[in-house]
Formats: sequence, structure tokens, C-alpha cells
Amino acid sequence: MIIRKTEILFGPVFILALLFIMPLIFSNDYFFSFRQTLSDFDVTDLGITVSREDSQILADPNIVIVNLDEQSNSNLIKALDKIILFKPKVIGVNKTVVSSNNIKEDSLLTDIIKRFKNIVFASTLSSFNPKYGEHESINRGMFPISKYSKTGYRNLFFGKDKTINTLRTFHPKTSIMGVKEKAFTVKIAEIFDKSKVDYLFSRDHDEEIIYYHGHFNKYCNIDFRELMKDEFDPDFFNGKIVLIGKLLFMEKFNYLEDMYYTPISENSQGRGFPDMYETEIHANILTMITQEKYYYQIPEWIVYIIAFFITYINFILFFWISERFPMWYEVISNITFLIESIGILILTINLYNKTFIHINLTPVLFTVAMTIIIFEAYKDSLLPFVRKFYSKIFRRGSK
Repeated sequence: MIIRKTEILFGPVFILALLFIMPLIFSNDYFFSFRQTLSDFDVTDLGITVSREDSQILADPNIVIVNLDEQSNSNLIKALDKIILFKPKVIGVNKTVVSSNNIKEDSLLTDIIKRFKNIVFASTLSSFNPKYGEHESINRGMFPISKYSKTGYRNLFFGKDKTINTLRTFHPKTSIMGVKEKAFTVKIAEIFDKSKVDYLFSRDHDEEIIYYHGHFNKYCNIDFRELMKDEFDPDFFNGKIVLIGKLLFMEKFNYLEDMYYTPISENSQGRGFPDMYETEIHANILTMITQEKYYYQIPEWIVYIIAFFITYINFILFFWISERFPMWYEVISNITFLIESIGILILTINLYNKTFIHINLTPVLFTVAMTIIIFEAYKDSLLPFVRKFYSKIFRRGSK
């Protein structure tokens, strides 16, 4: 009986060892494309757009997006000068503003910053150091901004390529050469409602999974030209978060460098055009913070324990079937694989969308897929060696 338990136990251990060895195997340059695809795969992407009814998601009433496609300093000054008249709670400018070498424009912008204190400008991190996982420099823009206003970094990806990766997470804060810096959206939310940011930091996560509320149509939005013509309700901006940045919803794909792949893309796995502008993503992050819609992330070690137990149960089942009903082994093993795979997909998607629990069961899917192959190879080839090894041990122990 001891030998029997050991025989069954050895198979799952072998598969789990393979899970840890796989990254080393695929680190070779020959597997670069496969590695990129696998690293960007998340089971939740397969059903996030299916299980969420778009018509049931209401627009966030606290956020207004102002589309400023021509982001010259003169247009920005006009937009700010107009918006502050209607008493927004906070304005976020999704641009690292540098001097235009026009003394009059720089003076006008400085005057606006002094008049309205609740403006947050986007800074830009650069020189990412993969060894330490942080950036080494930051551009806060022209001097009056860093002196009289607030800034937060706009960077969304840390050490990843936006042209091939899906944006699922963001960093609420980071360290630049030992100095703590908060994200652009965090600085905005801090002015809007500090208690929301206190709760965010109490979670103590280096990364947060972004809750995607929706595209630009889930937010109040207005174009710069409409703004200048006063084509809006006087209460449109009152007490709101106002985001100024590129939106270009009428001319999609004109500025691909400002767009990202997101999990709510209708073609997230097919890799067509990226689906969301940076300003829209910042709006989604703000919705997540202000509405406290966070995902609880299941630790990776729990996933590996789940993978082990499912594999162990499968090995017991396959051993029993192969000895008692050998003619039915192929049919039952394949049906088991199908049921477990579908069950894992449904469970992952429902936990993610309905209970805000994110569990990456990709390793479990891998072990389920590999169980049949490994079991057959193990039973026909490796098991005789295991039995021979243990029989020698028991014979020595009996002498």
C-alpha cells in the first residue's frame, strides 16, 4: 500500500516540477514569440466582455473628460481658464507640460496655476531599470508647475511593451532613486477624496488590477471646440474630476502611440487595433479608486496547491480506471479533461466578474492538460523504475 501511494504521488510532483522548469526551457530565444503570447495570457480575458452587460454599466457621474487633441500650451491655457470658472473639484492634465519659449504663454499658465490650486499635471518617468524594477529619472515639466502645482507620473507600463502586452494593472506609487512618487490618478483622487486614497494604500499592493468601467461613452465627455463655444450645461463641471487629454473618439486610430490594449477590447486576443486611449484608462483607474472597486488577488502559492490536488485526484482516478476498466480509460480521461477545463474557465471568469476575486488558474489548466500525457508516459515508462527502486529499498530493510 505504501508503494501504491508513492506511485500515485510521484506523478503530480513531476508535473509541478515541470511547471517550475518551463520558464527555464522557454527562456531560449527560439521561444520568444510563444513566451510573449503566454506571458500576456489571462483566462479572465476570455469572458470579461461576455459576462458584463454594457447596458447595465452607468456612466461615472464624478468624472468629465475634455478632449484636447491639439495639446499646445495655448489651447491648454484656454481650456483651463474656461473650466475653472465652473468650479470643478480637481483638474487633471494628462500631459507633461514644458515651456513653449513664449514668455506670455508661460506667464498666463503660471497665473492660472496660482489662481486654482487643485490642478494635477502629469509627469513622465524614464530610464527604467529592470534590475531594480524602477525608473531612474522623472520629468515634471516646466518649473512653475513643479513649484506651484502638483504632479503625478502618467506611466502605465513598467518594463513592458505596450504594443504587445495588455494593460491589466497599474502602480499606485513607485520609487525614483529612493524618492517615493505617486501616480497621476492617485494625486487627483487624493484631492477629490483623500479617504479613498488612504484605503487604496491600506491595501498595501505594489500593483492593483484595474477595474475597467468602460470606454469614453461611460464618462461625461466634451470636445475642446464645444468647450470654447459654451455648448454645455453650467453645472457640467461643478464639483467634478475633470481630465484633460487626448480622446479622439471621432478619429480613432489616428494616434496609435497613445492607445493601449485592454481586457475589455472586443478583440483582446486577436490583436487588432488597441482599443483605449491613455486618458480613458486614467478615467477608469479613477473610477476604481473613487468607487473602491478592487480585486482580491489569490496568491500564486495557493494556485500551485490547487494544481497539485487536482492532479493528484486525477492520477488516482486514472490509476483506478486503467486497472478496473482499461477499455474505458481513453474515453473517461478525455471527458475528465474537458469537464475540468470548462469548469476552471467558468469558475475563473465568474469569480473575476461577480465577486471581484482574481485567481490566475493558468497553471492549473496546464496541469490538467498535461495530466493525461504525463500519466500515460509515467505508467508505461517511469513507473517500472519507481517500483524497482522501492522494491530494492524494502528488500534491504527486510534483511
